[in-house]
Amino acid sequence: MIGRFVRDEQQRGREQPAQPEGRGGVVQREVLRVFKFALDLTPAQAEVLARHAGAARWAFNYTPGRKAAAHRQWRAVVEALVEAGVPEAEARRRVKACEGRPLR
Repeated sequence: MIGRFVRDEQQRGREQPAQPEGRGGVVQREVLRVFKFALDLTPAQAEVLARHAGAARWAFNYTPGRKAAAHRQWRAVVEALVEAGVPEAEARRRVKACEGRPLR
């Protein structure tokens, strides 16, 4: 199905000068064409697509959980250093400097 959608620049809320330069007073129009597509999958293709979508959704949900767990661990190390008498700014700097390595 192909549809046409025509919008006038003035309908968008943009004012045009009475005589635009170099246009001879012609009102510009923008024509947008819309295309709709539908997939006609075989059962095997539908299964593969569903599996792919499920894996993508799992990864999308898994990543924020991993990031939150890493932040909780980072915060616990910073708090342990603060309790040991290190100023918080210095504790944060130390933990950041040792990212990925054990803290000494």
